[in-house]
Amino acid sequence: MNILPDKYTPEEFTLLGASAAIMERIDRPVSISSLWQNVRADLRVRSFDRFADSLSLLYATKVIDAQDGRIFRAQP
Repeated sequence: MNILPDKYTPEEFTLLGASAAIMERIDRPVSISSLWQNVRADLRVRSFDRFADSLSLLYATKVIDAQDGRIFRAQP
């Protein structure tokens, strides 16, 4: 699984594309299970493994944060 797009892998099939799909759905604090229910049909996410990897990428880059079992957009 590629993190970034390259010559042979379009953005929608990368971890960055899956992360973008997830960020589109985080507009308020949300639980992981309800977020998964919202994005599981999105072809960019496709599987729970990609969902978990995308959350890890977003958290590691401080784009999202978590508190009290909820995920939300990190404040700059």
